[in-house]
Amino acid sequence: MFVRVVLAAAPLSAFAAEGDSSFFGPIVPAECKCSDQAAAEGGGKITTAPDYGCALKVIQNVVNIVVTFAIFLLTFYILLAGFQFVLSGDSGEALSKAKTRITNVVLGLVVLLAAWLIIDFVMKTIYDNGK
Repeated sequence: MFVRVVLAAAPLSAFAAEGDSSFFGPIVPAECKCSDQAAAEGGGKITTAPDYGCALKVIQNVVNIVVTFAIFLLTFYILLAGFQFVLSGDSGEALSKAKTRITNVVLGLVVLLAAWLIIDFVMKTIYDNGK
């Protein structure tokens, strides 16, 4: 009994990715917001605009949110198609519809992830933070 309790509680002590590397962060990062600065000579205020890297980061954050929402939606849809597959019984037409839906969901997931990988690669190639 003690071993079961220890094994059940063991995952509670594992913390992955602590820090501010949150996936669900703000769409516009703090380093990309414009800040007011005092002008050197006139004493007035000037605003600095973010560079194109910040615009690309915002676009990438929006794409990540859309992909995350789509994965949740695809998960729900594959569960629905799985229930239809299990509940189809002896009906050949319902069984083939359920198989088609499961196939379409899996293909949609592959296309979605491939498109996301291409977009992510292009964005990181266009703007490399280290250079």
